[in-house]
Amino acid sequence: MDADEVTWERARGWALAMGTALVVYSADNPSMAAIGDHVLDQVLLA
Repeated sequence: MDADEVTWERARGWALAMGTALVVYSADNPSMAAIGDHVLDQVLLA
């Protein structure tokens, strides 16, 4: 089943929210901060 554009936009919004939270609140956990950085890089490329 293919997702429509509205579903992809919603998914990108969730990814942006989660990636931002990981970057902001993971100062004591470099692995999670790196995941957040990667998520933001990917979302902002789209």
